[in-house]
Amino acid sequence: MLLAALLLAHASPQAPAQVTLCESPAARAWAGVGPETVPVDLDELLFAEDPWLLDPSRADPAQVWERWGTWLGAEGRSESADPRRRAGLCLLAVHHRRWEDAWAHFARLGAAPPWAAAVVPALVPGVPIDQLGAAADPGRSLPEGLVLRPAVPPRPADDPPTSLRPREMWARQLRIGGAVLDTKVSIEPSGLEVDLWHLSGEAVEVAVLLPEPPGQEIRVEYIDWMRQDERRVPLRLELVPGSEEHNLFGRFSPRRAPLPALPEGALPAGIAGGGLWISLPASDELARTAAPVARALSRLFDVPGGTLAHGMPLPPGSVAGVRIELESGAAGLSKLVAVVSLAETYVLAGGLLEGAPADD
Repeated sequence: MLLAALLLAHASPQAPAQVTLCESPAARAWAGVGPETVPVDLDELLFAEDPWLLDPSRADPAQVWERWGTWLGAEGRSESADPRRRAGLCLLAVHHRRWEDAWAHFARLGAAPPWAAAVVPALVPGVPIDQLGAAADPGRSLPEGLVLRPAVPPRPADDPPTSLRPREMWARQLRIGGAVLDTKVSIEPSGLEVDLWHLSGEAVEVAVLLPEPPGQEIRVEYIDWMRQDERRVPLRLELVPGSEEHNLFGRFSPRRAPLPALPEGALPAGIAGGGLWISLPASDELARTAAPVARALSRLFDVPGGTLAHGMPLPPGSVAGVRIELESGAAGLSKLVAVVSLAETYVLAGGLLEGAPADD
C-alpha cells in the first residue's frame, strides 16, 4: 500500500503532530503542506463569524442548516473552492461523522495549504473541533483526558465509497498533557484498529471513539484485545512510560440502510416538479433538526419542500413530489444525515450546474 510522503519530518517533540495519509485525493491535497506551512488561525478566520461550528450539537439547528445550504450552494456553483467554506463544510461533516464528505472537502483544500494544515487534526488524530488551535500551536499540548474521534482513513480515488481495502494513516509526535504519542488508524475487511504508542514524557489518559466506515456498523469493541461490555462509547486507557503498544479494535458487519440512488444529471422529475418532503412521526423531537434541513434542501434546489407528519398528504401541486420517511430516534437521525450526504455529493458533482438558478 502506497503512503503519502511524511511532510513534517525531522520535527522535535515541540512541533505539531506529523501526519501521514494513505494514497488518496486527500493525500494529494496534503502534499502541499510542508514544514514551512503556518496553519491559519481558525479562531479568527472561521469561528469568530461562525462560533456555532465549535459545537454544532448545541447550536440552533436553523442557523446550522441555513449556513450549510449557503456554503454548499456557493461551492456547487463556483469554479474554484473557497477554503473558508470548504473548511466549514469539512468540520460540519466531521461533527456528523460523514467521513467521505469530510475527506472530499479536505481534498479541495490542496490549493490552500495553511487551511489544510489547520483542519487536518480534526480528521487525524481526531482532535475535538474546539481544540484545533492547540493542535496547530507548537507551544501547546492537548489536554489530558480528551476524546479523540479519528476519521476512517481516506480511500483511493478509484475505490467505491464503501471500500474496505486495507489502508492506514498516522499522527506522530502527538502531544497530550505531558506525554508524546504516536497513533495509527488502520482499516481491513473485518474491522478498524487504532494503535497508540507512548514515546516520552509522563503517564497520560486517552480516550478514542472508533469511527465506522460507510455501510458498516461496529458490533464488538476491544481494548488490548479484551472485549468491552459497552459498545459505541469512547474507549479509555492509560499510557505510561515504557509501556507496550496499545490496540483498540472494532469488529464490524454490514449496515443495512437503503437510500435512494444518487441522481445523475438533472434532478429527478418528481423532485423538480413536486418537491422534496421529509416525513416523520408527529411531535417527534427530530423535527427540530429535520425542518431546517428540509428548508435548506428546498432553497438549495429551488423546489417546494418541508416536513410532514406520517400519513399526511403532500400539499396541493406537490402530489408528484418525493417523500423521505424518517423513523423516530437514532435511526431517523442517521437517515437524515445520509440524505444530507447524498445532497452534498450531488451538488459538488455539478448538480446545481444543470440549469438551476443562482442565489439572489
